[in-house]
Amino acid sequence: MALTLKNDFHGTSVRLNITTLPHTLSPGQCRRVRRVLCGQLDCTCGVVRGRQYDIEWGLLIVTPEPNPDEFGKAHHTYRIEESDRDGSSMRG
Repeated sequence: MALTLKNDFHGTSVRLNITTLPHTLSPGQCRRVRRVLCGQLDCTCGVVRGRQYDIEWGLLIVTPEPNPDEFGKAHHTYRIEESDRDGSSMRG
């Protein structure tokens, strides 16, 4: 199945293929999300910005997570999970 993430600040969106939720984006998916949603090195928009709702998955919680590379430089990945109706995580 696919999932759409958006950036309300720039008015951009990206569609990703995922199989289940919760899902942590792969490094390649993270690069694509950053490039498509913002693409500006000096921007502070936050890349994934605004309420995330997908027609197939419903309301989503998208959490940035640090993911250091082999040189110790921190890169961020995103964890995506379903939300219940009040906006909190479905995780028990």
